[in-house]
Amino acid sequence: PQGDAPAIAAAASALEDDDHKVRKAAAEALAALVAHGVGRPIALEAIAPRLTHGDWEVRAAALLALGGAAMPGDALAAVSAVMLLEDGEAAVRRAAIGALAVVSAEGKSQSVATSAIAVCLSDEDPGVREAAGRALPRIAQRGDEAVMTALMARLDDPMATNRSAALRAFVHCAERNDEAVIVAIAARLEDRIQDVRDTAVNALVEIADRGNDAVVACLVGRLQHRLAGVRCCAVRALAQLAAPSDMDAGTAAVARIADGDAKVRRAAELALLDLATRAD
Repeated sequence: PQGDAPAIAAAASALEDDDHKVRKAAAEALAALVAHGVGRPIALEAIAPRLTHGDWEVRAAALLALGGAAMPGDALAAVSAVMLLEDGEAAVRRAAIGALAVVSAEGKSQSVATSAIAVCLSDEDPGVREAAGRALPRIAQRGDEAVMTALMARLDDPMATNRSAALRAFVHCAERNDEAVIVAIAARLEDRIQDVRDTAVNALVEIADRGNDAVVACLVGRLQHRLAGVRCCAVRALAQLAAPSDMDAGTAAVARIADGDAKVRRAAELALLDLATRAD
């Protein structure tokens, strides 16, 4: 309704305020106005010019407002957000990812948004890469080729948090029992960071069925790794993924009872107990 235009104009104007708290409140106010039945087209029209504002903080605030005001599936809003994925400011790119994940949650723009966000997994800014890793599971179709390729690349990211984020994203984005994905995730059991190794174990358990030949082979092959942390993770994963009737896996786990590392020995004991319990 035209009578709502003054309220929308006031909130949109506040997107340009010097105080970031005011800008955030303005974005939230626009979303609230739309949610309460105020004219969505008027709100989007008021937000649009701020998306190209000279001040990056205004652009970021406008993207926040866009995510709250646009309808899921709004192709025009999705295009606006995609364009800002190439903004020179990392904060704007992060905000664009957030807006895009909301407005592209359904509809024809979903595939375009998925591919665009997947590219951001290679962004120079770690915060942008992390935001992309969080957003993809919300909109990607399982097994999307562009997403799989991008996530594979991120498994070698120099930042451990991004490697872990990619592993977690695989859980939501990969097809179950995808052998290529299983092999790639299992390779992270050899990561130098314990948290990444633990995340890899959890990802394998979520993606592979118990008794899956590919995952069992990957795990058994790492039970004699030179690093105790890797052996320990492999044993833990084997307990959750080997079939109780798998004699080769059981024999390999038994051998780790005599491991030189106490944590590996304990993990092997628990694994054998778990397998024996399931066999019963």
